[in-house]
Amino acid sequence: MLLPESTAKILALGGEILDCILRTAEHFIDPFKVTGKSIPPGT
Repeated sequence: MLLPESTAKILALGGEILDCILRTAEHFIDPFKVTGKSIPPGT
């Protein structure tokens, strides 16, 4: 089943937003893990 282009864009955008939220949440939940070690960009 092929998704309409607009739906695919919405899903991709939603994935980026979710990833951003998860990264931000990690900073609040475990700041020592985030700041105490060098984390390579993109993880």
